[in-house]
Amino acid sequence: MLGGTALAYGDAAYSFTALPRVPAGCLLWVRDEEFPARAGLLFDRSLARHLPLDVVLALAHCLVLRLLEGAFAP
Repeated sequence: MLGGTALAYGDAAYSFTALPRVPAGCLLWVRDEEFPARAGLLFDRSLARHLPLDVVLALAHCLVLRLLEGAFAP
C-alpha cells in the first residue's frame, strides 16, 4: 500500500522512499520464547550530512505514522 520493497532482514522488512533519494528501511522481529517483539527504522548514514537531526526525527515520525495508518487500514 505504501510502495515498499521487501528486504531479506528480520522476520519482515521493507524499504521505502521517505524523500527523493532518501531510502528508509523498516525491520520487524516477531516475539519468540527468548526475545520480545522489536521494530527498527534505518536510514543511510549519509543522511546526517544532508539533513539536520531535527528534520531526520520529523521524517522518522511521519514515516512511522504512515506505517501505522497502513497497518490498521481496513
